[in-house]
Amino acid sequence: MPRRRRRRRSMFASAPPRRSAGVPWLEPGHRAGGPRRRRRRNPLPMLIGVLVLAAIVAVVVLVVRHEQRLDRQRAHAAAYVKAWAARDTEAMWAATDAATRRAYPLERFRALQRNADRAATVRSVRLGAASKLKDGAVTVPAAVTTQLFGTLRATVRVPVAPGGVRWTPALRLPGLRPGETPRRRTLQEPDRASVLTAAGDPLDADTVLAPFAPGLRKRYAARLAGTPGAELRFGGRLIDRVPAVAGRSVRSTLSRTVQQAAQSALGSKLGGVALIRPSDGSVLALAGIAVSAPSRRARRSRSSPCRPPWRRGSPRRRPPIRSAARRRCRASSSPTRAASPAAGR
Repeated sequence: MPRRRRRRRSMFASAPPRRSAGVPWLEPGHRAGGPRRRRRRNPLPMLIGVLVLAAIVAVVVLVVRHEQRLDRQRAHAAAYVKAWAARDTEAMWAATDAATRRAYPLERFRALQRNADRAATVRSVRLGAASKLKDGAVTVPAAVTTQLFGTLRATVRVPVAPGGVRWTPALRLPGLRPGETPRRRTLQEPDRASVLTAAGDPLDADTVLAPFAPGLRKRYAARLAGTPGAELRFGGRLIDRVPAVAGRSVRSTLSRTVQQAAQSALGSKLGGVALIRPSDGSVLALAGIAVSAPSRRARRSRSSPCRPPWRRGSPRRRPPIRSAARRRCRASSSPTRAASPAAGR
């Protein structure tokens, strides 16, 4: 049999692939199942992360907005409480919300608050620290001092909306309930007292000291009048009832003898006399014109003959006063024009 001649290969020809006698999947570079395909990533984890981040941002925004709304409500409540303590009805009305301002215009709001204060004879309002905002309201301990019925105490619940205090007429007085109206009824008038001399006689009966009586009565009007017997009701509920208290007399320290001497010593001179007992400061006599504290009429009238119109920078020389003006000044030097009230006892 002839021998097969081996074919020569060119040196530039590629080597034929060699087959390994081993296991195919253990060969280097071999991939089972053919060429590797590129995997597609699952977008679900990324989507979940984005949603969680968005939820966190939304929660933070909601919390911040809620705190800002609470801060505004606290500010409205604080403004209302401060205005109520100062009895500033206009500032109280400004601290309410828009719905309240529409339902109760300023004039009506002011009239309702004034009527309640007048019925309860309110003199002052003292408020404690407001509580934290809870369920859309703050609670404030209130103590209202009245002239006839002592002190009204209660804890007032003040509802607060995002736009301001949600006011109702029940917030006018402590203890007032919705639908109730405060009313005061006079039961008995008090006995009025009189202004007396140092000896205990009526001051009006003394011809020398009688001109001081009107000023003393005006100065001590509350003491002389006393307090009437009255009752306070909130709607049909009786809140308080007080008996009548008679007025207390005022005893003047003016002395008839000293007053006559002061008027005689002053005569028709332009000036003033005040006699005071040094031991206790009691006023014994007053006469003349109070040049150190002119009346409002004298301050308004710059051309008054008794108060010449001094010009700034001019020498302080008293200009001559005509005879008619002098007569008017003499008439004004009576005790009625010079009376600052004597000390009452």
